[in-house]
Amino acid sequence: MGDLKNEEYIDLVRKCATIISKPDRGLEIMDSITFKTIKAAVDESLFNEANINDQVTYVLSDDGAKVLEVRKR
Repeated sequence: MGDLKNEEYIDLVRKCATIISKPDRGLEIMDSITFKTIKAAVDESLFNEANINDQVTYVLSDDGAKVLEVRKR
């Protein structure tokens, strides 16, 4: 096993949102609970599959938002 001295724990919570636009190879999403608008990174395969008004699962960390899943409407 590797050295664990520099191990960090981060709190990741999966959240739900709706895609509201697809600018510049990313997604602009609106959180389903807070209605906050967020720019999120997304893998190319998910970007190609995603459409406006689709639902997404995402995580929010210090590095920003990342879309993990796209669900068709």
